[in-house]
Amino acid sequence: MNHNEEVNVNQKYGIIWIAPERVGSRSTAKIFTFCGFLCRGKHLSFAGAFNYTHNSTIPEKYKDYKIICSARNPYSRTLSLFKNFTYSGATGDDRTFREYVLDLTCGNPEEKFTDGASKYSVFVNPVLEKQPDYVIRLERIHEDIKKLPFIFNHLTEKQLEMLCDHGKEIDEWESHYDQEMKDLVYKHLKHQFDMWGYEK
Repeated sequence: MNHNEEVNVNQKYGIIWIAPERVGSRSTAKIFTFCGFLCRGKHLSFAGAFNYTHNSTIPEKYKDYKIICSARNPYSRTLSLFKNFTYSGATGDDRTFREYVLDLTCGNPEEKFTDGASKYSVFVNPVLEKQPDYVIRLERIHEDIKKLPFIFNHLTEKQLEMLCDHGKEIDEWESHYDQEMKDLVYKHLKHQFDMWGYEK
């Protein structure tokens, strides 16, 4: 299957779910498994394993479907991307967070975007053609998921509350930024701030 054809979908409700990296997508995948969402014809989560995609390209056959998009404050998400994919002993990458941000945002980002799996494309995606119908912000996951019209067809309030427990604290991000870094991240991710409803 073509990577761009992969999508997290619920055909009964006519909804697709966009799940960018580092937005609490594993917690949401568990919830959406109960609601009948599939990826590659399989449940999003089963017996501790996950089968969902971070792909944000919407195949033509789903262009009329409603969109749910998971989200996180873009400043917080950028720090989380750094900690998860760069700042770990396994990668051998000893850049500081500031160097990481400057590497991502300076130079010629168009060249960095050509590889769908590049650090830059992970950073800027999702880039959607239309505003999502529903946004599930990691910082308000329980409140936002409760707004989905189908959620209580599948889960009780108590079940949802238990499943929304992210299991780890969201790191404080403010002290990791200076104004130049914030300005650069905002310049490249303004579409995320606007789409997800976060302030600069």
